[in-house]
Amino acid sequence: MKNSLSSIYLPFFDNHPNKFLDEQILNNTYLLNDDFQKLCSNLDLEKKWSKESALNIEIKKSIIRSKLRYSEGSINLINSINNYFKKNVKDSFGLVRYFTDVYPMIHLPNDYSEYGTMHCDQIDFNRLITIWHPITDYNYTGISYISSFGFILMLIARTLKKNNLSKKNFPKFLVKNLAPKYGYTYYWGGGLPHQGNLNTSDIPSCVLVIRYTEKPHNYEKCYNINTYANRDKSDDINILSLNK
Repeated sequence: MKNSLSSIYLPFFDNHPNKFLDEQILNNTYLLNDDFQKLCSNLDLEKKWSKESALNIEIKKSIIRSKLRYSEGSINLINSINNYFKKNVKDSFGLVRYFTDVYPMIHLPNDYSEYGTMHCDQIDFNRLITIWHPITDYNYTGISYISSFGFILMLIARTLKKNNLSKKNFPKFLVKNLAPKYGYTYYWGGGLPHQGNLNTSDIPSCVLVIRYTEKPHNYEKCYNINTYANRDKSDDINILSLNK
C-alpha cells in the first residue's frame, strides 16, 4: 500500500479537518441517531445542563455512552468506516493498522462540563488519526482548531508550561471553526490543535470518536483494521445483557 509525503507527516502538520460522505455510513448514522434519541428518552435525560442536576446528568450520560459504544450500530459503523478508508483514502491511511472502540461524546445545551481546552490528540510517536463522526445535528460550531503551524505553537506552549489554553489565547486569524454537517465523517492528524465548543443550541448533540494508529494504542483496547470484521466475537460485550 503506497504512502504519500502528506501521509507520513499528517499527524504533525495537518492544517484542517478532512471530511467525506458515504451512503453506507450515512445509513448507519440514521440508526445510531435513533438509538441515541431512544436512550435519552428512556432515561429522561435533561434537555439542558445545570449545576444542580450535574451528577444525575453524568450518570445518565455514562449509561448512554456505554450502550452506544458497544452497540451493534457502532460495530456496523466501524466496519463501514474501515471499508471506506481501505478503498478510498489509502494515501492518508497507508500507515494505519489499528483502531479503538468508539467513544461517544454527549453535549447538552450549556454543558460546561464538556467545554474543552485547546489540545492535540497525539501523545507519543505512534502515528494517530482521529475520526470524529456526529450522529446528531450540530446547530452550532462543534469544534475550533488552529489552522497553521498549530502543532508547533502547542509545543512552545507546553515548553513554557502554559496549560489549559483555549482558542482565546491564540490570534483570531489562526483559529478556524468547524460547523459539522449531519452524516459526514471528519478526520484529522493527531497533531492538529482543537477544542470542543460549548453547545449553544437548544438540543443535545452526540459525536462518536475513534482513534486510528500505526501501532496498538498504549492506553486503549485496539483492533486490527484488516481482521476486525472476521474477529472472534466471543469477547464482545453483549450490550443486551446490560439491561438485566
